[in-house]
Amino acid sequence: MSVLTTVEKEMNEIFFERTTEIRTMLLCLLAGRHMVMLGEPGVGKSALARELCNRIEGAELFEHLMRRDSTTDELFGPLSLKGLEKDEFRRNGTGRIQKCDIAFVDEVFKANSTVLNGLLNIMNEGIYKDNNKIVKTPMLLLIGASNEYPMTDDLGAVWDRFLMRIEVQDIDESENFERFIISKIRNIKPKRTTFTIKDLEEAKAEMKKVKIDAKIVKQLSFLKGQLKSKGISLASRRFEHFLDILKAEAYLNGTDAVAKDDFCALEPAIWITREERPYARECLQECYSGPLKKVIKIFDDATKTFRESTKEENVSKKMELVSKLQNLAPDFEELTEEAETHASGDKIRRYLEKIDNLKNLIFSETWVAKSSAKSTK
Repeated sequence: MSVLTTVEKEMNEIFFERTTEIRTMLLCLLAGRHMVMLGEPGVGKSALARELCNRIEGAELFEHLMRRDSTTDELFGPLSLKGLEKDEFRRNGTGRIQKCDIAFVDEVFKANSTVLNGLLNIMNEGIYKDNNKIVKTPMLLLIGASNEYPMTDDLGAVWDRFLMRIEVQDIDESENFERFIISKIRNIKPKRTTFTIKDLEEAKAEMKKVKIDAKIVKQLSFLKGQLKSKGISLASRRFEHFLDILKAEAYLNGTDAVAKDDFCALEPAIWITREERPYARECLQECYSGPLKKVIKIFDDATKTFRESTKEENVSKKMELVSKLQNLAPDFEELTEEAETHASGDKIRRYLEKIDNLKNLIFSETWVAKSSAKSTK
């Protein structure tokens, strides 16, 4: 088992309902790409970045909250006075973004174009220009965060450079919320497996050995065509970056070749606007093997049913929705058996758990509605 797999497992024991966010951080770390997390304040975006950095021995975290009037000095440091005396325009970058291993830039889309241009060089090529000299940065991962989507055209370039984009929601399930509160009351100290940057480089070297065969190339071409048919046009360069994400997914799954079901790792990367997300998800599902495609379809149906049940006030209608979910029981049992032997068994089991939680939520809500209806008679 890779040390990164252990880190992933431990982080999922600390952060509830954050499996996608944690896996995506590790994928980006391995692939050398960057990500942005979108969500309301207080959902744990910065905590995830800090926890990951704390697990990399000797790694330096740069954390900064952007404003409309933020300056390049805040990110890159002030100009060196000693340098100015020699007519050199170099910055004192100690403790700044160009010297860090992990960067967390909050409210990244509030930054002005001057600051963003400096960020783009680091995100594109991992370089920083200082006194007209190109300096290689040690940055392993840049995580952007925002409470809102980018609203203006001048933010398009930096939005594009965030290969992976995730919406972070608050804890939804009551059981997980209770576990979260109990962990805070008891002040439980988490297990904290650490690894070195050398360990990471070795993991990257192993990840690069993961094979991509002709079938996977065809599958990528198929995905590109499916997305285009939905009006989602992604540049070929973006698909080039997908190769390392797919390899990283296979590596974390403990396999030596990319499989069709590893395409699930691309879900945060294949849409541009928020409105495109559901269509992109549909396209991606066509790439999966039968069992995974089936369980995700059931999950999507269960999610839709849950949303309908929360809006529906009529108890008899709620019961109809409960029956609709109960009718899925045979499929549920069949998929549980298939998960035992299928290559993507872990992914299938995770979706089955989510479906089970949704069923319990709907049953609970319906029971409350029935009890309330009886008490008013």
